[in-house]
Amino acid sequence: MKKIALFFSLLVGLSTLIHAQPAIFVQSIAGKDILCMEQDKQGYLWIGTSQGLYRYNGSTFQAFKSGKDIQSLNSDYVNSLYRSPEGELWLSNDCGLAQWTGSSFLYPEEASYTPIEGIMEFNPTTLVVRKPATFELVSKKDMSTIKAVRTQRTPIDSKYQFIPQQKE
Repeated sequence: MKKIALFFSLLVGLSTLIHAQPAIFVQSIAGKDILCMEQDKQGYLWIGTSQGLYRYNGSTFQAFKSGKDIQSLNSDYVNSLYRSPEGELWLSNDCGLAQWTGSSFLYPEEASYTPIEGIMEFNPTTLVVRKPATFELVSKKDMSTIKAVRTQRTPIDSKYQFIPQQKE
């Protein structure tokens, strides 16, 4: 019941935020779990769902799904979106990290197949990527991991504890 109330609250809030008719929004995204949202520097609203990524321009939606062309995702489950202060749009899905270039998605040379729980900026050249058991510093230039730190969640409050690295 809480999910239904949250969904309708989100619809009302989005319709006033983007000045759209709720009926158009409901028809385009109906039946999809909305997992994340972000607005890019051009003003597009990006919506990550369990069934693809959607870009809303104020009147229509463009769907991005997994496939073979350059505008395709490598996985439909988009669980995190992040816009950097420089305007770069980053996303994570079941296959790891990706960046929207304005016309296509860039991926690391090797897909990690490790779910990413969140993305944020560490500095202008580095992202912090949160995975289930690690925080990773990732280069924006080539999406390579600079450093990984193991973590674990405490069962009481679901906060992270850093596990000291053992010297070999």
